[in-house]
Amino acid sequence: MSNIQRNNTSTGEVNLIELINTLLNGKYIIIAFTLIFTLIGGAYAFLATQWWSSTAMITSGQYQDTVSYRKKITNLYAVLDDPSSINNIFNSEKLLKKYISEFNAYDSKQDFIQSSPLMKAYTKGIDLNNVENKSTFINSWIKKINATLSSQSDPNIYLLSFQAKTKDKAYDLLTDYVKFINNKVTNDVVSELKSTISHNIQILQAKKISLELTANQKRANELAITNYAILIAKSARISNPLPNMNGELLFNIDLGSKALIEKSFILKNMKDLSMFEPELGLISMKLNLLDKIKLDTKSNFKSIRFIKSVDYPFNRNKPKRLLIIALSIMTGLIIGTAVVLLGTLFKKEK
Repeated sequence: MSNIQRNNTSTGEVNLIELINTLLNGKYIIIAFTLIFTLIGGAYAFLATQWWSSTAMITSGQYQDTVSYRKKITNLYAVLDDPSSINNIFNSEKLLKKYISEFNAYDSKQDFIQSSPLMKAYTKGIDLNNVENKSTFINSWIKKINATLSSQSDPNIYLLSFQAKTKDKAYDLLTDYVKFINNKVTNDVVSELKSTISHNIQILQAKKISLELTANQKRANELAITNYAILIAKSARISNPLPNMNGELLFNIDLGSKALIEKSFILKNMKDLSMFEPELGLISMKLNLLDKIKLDTKSNFKSIRFIKSVDYPFNRNKPKRLLIIALSIMTGLIIGTAVVLLGTLFKKEK
């Protein structure tokens, strides 16, 4: 080993020993800073507002989840030639997407935050009559409500979460919000069904009016022919039916004036026009079936299925106490060491 290498090694050893001695001499300062930052970090960790997240896992529902509503619209299935539009409304994947869309919607979250009795506890001391305060309060809570894909490999499994300041509140708020969204989805489905029913009623009524006009015209034509036949039969003094007539005459006077007069009376007073347009009877039956459908939003169906029900949170989201304390200790050590080294450096310069 050369003299230069020996000198460098010796210098390095001296510097290291000097550094250690400096730190040992300033150990009380380092300990003091470490304790101060540990106390500050500990105080923050234990006094800061706690946040807990309640979660649930959902996926698309099953056929039996919508059976109760399908039964209510059995008449609609009977009326429609193609029930695919109704089946599409109850499509499980479509309902899941609708649920997630409503769950994450700004308006849904805002409506819940403003209407939930549980949220009123968090409004104490906040002047919600002030637009800015109200907006800040709502936006701060909106960020704490989320529905996200549980796994990228399965697009039909979602994780629901609601963050609150206590375990119980987080659980209760998520439970209520899940029901709140299910009610919204139910209302949307009922609205779609009512629109479908209303649309079909309008089509049938328009068709009925058209057929009634046609039937009335046919009746009027038949009545005119019958009245002419009465005049002809009376002129020919044919009061009773004539035998051996083929009945293919334009004015079927072979019935006799008495029968023709009765026929004319019946045609004038006829209420049921289905004799001239048989389809009128079918349309009336369909309208009657649709009129009997009664829909309400009280008996909600399940638009989604739980893989994991809403549960109580076991671990807080914030603050991470152990992490905060560990970082505080490290910060105290680093700052304390820096103060000691800088103090020594300034002394040397003087």
